[in-house]
Amino acid sequence: MKQLFDKMKKLAGEYSERDSPVKDKEGRPIAEIQERRNRWVEYFEEILNRPAPLNPPDIEEAHTDLPTDVNSPTTEEIRMAIRKIKSGKTAGPDNIPAITLKYSTFIDRIPSATACERTNQLPAEEEIRERRWKWIRHTLRESSNCITR
Repeated sequence: MKQLFDKMKKLAGEYSERDSPVKDKEGRPIAEIQERRNRWVEYFEEILNRPAPLNPPDIEEAHTDLPTDVNSPTTEEIRMAIRKIKSGKTAGPDNIPAITLKYSTFIDRIPSATACERTNQLPAEEEIRERRWKWIRHTLRESSNCITR
């Protein structure tokens, strides 16, 4: 796919090859492509094949008995964290968008009828009742060739 876009850019005249200068050990630029590749090989061999240091750095061990809070977060802490979430961000691993979390925290303060009105939805009881009646009407519907007694 990248090759396709590169060719399209070349045809459109918007293409410029990345030509970063590679220098030899003395600091002179290298023009030949094969010489550049050889210089990169030489460079990485120098970096990756160094001998181990004679005096290893003296690094202290980290403390393992750090204080950790194992208590569950309070409701107020959760609300504060949700308020700090920026809207329009991608949903996390639970696939709940930030805006849903923000508005769902106020559900306990909004009456059911108001919430349904604002979201243009029927309350659950009415929805169930409506679906039952729809099913009953469907099952009671008679076909055109049905003979009634």
